Amino acid sequence: MEELRRRRAASDGDGWLWLCRHEAERLEQEAKGRLERQKITDEAEAERARKELLELQANSAAVESTGQAKAEAQSRAEAARIEGEAAVDQAKLKAEAMKIEAVSSSLVSRLAGTVE
Repeated sequence: MEELRRRRAASDGDGWLWLCRHEAERLEQEAKGRLERQKITDEAEAERARKELLELQANSAAVESTGQAKAEAQSRAEAARIEGEAAVDQAKLKAEAMKIEAVSSSLVSRLAGTVE
């Protein structure tokens, strides 16, 4: 680089001007290259972040769906348990009523026998 500068300066008076322009263009190209690489890196990072966000949203939806399904299943199980207990209670009451009817019928028959 130094040699080029000396040759230009020696060949004409505009050597420094040419050298400065050339250096400015080189620096500008380097800056543009760095900027373009940074842009590509930033876009790749943004895409990675978007992908991660979508994965998290999908996982969240799956958890929500699973939670809702679990709650519905628990609700159905609880309803079945309550229905079962009600059926048992109803059967007990029916048996008690039948027992009372049988005892009552027996008492009525005995009373009728003593009255006659």
